[in-house]
Order: sequence, then C-alpha cells, then structure tokens
Amino acid sequence: FDRSIVLVVEKMDCATKTIIAAGRCTRVQMSEDMTYALQVLPKYAKTGLGRILAQELLNVATAEGAAAVKANIHVSNTAALTFTKSLGFTIKKTSDSNLLQAKKVLKPSAKL
Repeated sequence: FDRSIVLVVEKMDCATKTIIAAGRCTRVQMSEDMTYALQVLPKYAKTGLGRILAQELLNVATAEGAAAVKANIHVSNTAALTFTKSLGFTIKKTSDSNLLQAKKVLKPSAKL
C-alpha cells in the first residue's frame, strides 16, 4: 500500500500562519521501506527544528513498521548530507551521478 505521513511546523505572527518546516515519510509500494523528505526554511536552519522534525518522522516510520527509511540528496547539498549522516543514515551512490541515497535501517532484515 502507499501511505504518506506529513508533519508541518507553523509559526504564528499576529494573525498570519507561516509554514517554516515540513517533513514527509511515504511507504514504498511492495516494500517495508519508506522514503523520507525534510525541508526547513533557511531562516530556521541550525536552530534544532530540523533535528526535532527528523526524529519525529523516524519515530513515525518506526511505529509504522518500516524496515528502513531512504532519501535522495543532491551531491552538492553538503549541509543535508552532513545533517543526514548525523542522524545515523549511511550514504551511497546511485545510478544518477547527481544524487546520493541516504538510508537508515530501523529494523534488521529477516532475509539471510
């Protein structure tokens, strides 16, 4: 099945709501894995908000029974690569020379 879970962080200024961060986990069809995406407005980078949101997404993926969470990251996005590694993801090359795949195993594979 295909299921997406989105977490959104809003900031309230006067009567205006602004989305300052969002993250998503989506179940990969015919798999126990989920894809992962996270965006934080530059103004709120390095405030800890992204780390909190990322951990909540990983908690959701774990609760949903995901075996692993994967994300594609552009090779030039060193900040995202550093951040993702700090969360325990491993990084590997893909067939697209512009993208790297980040993967975090949440539960060991039963396959031998």
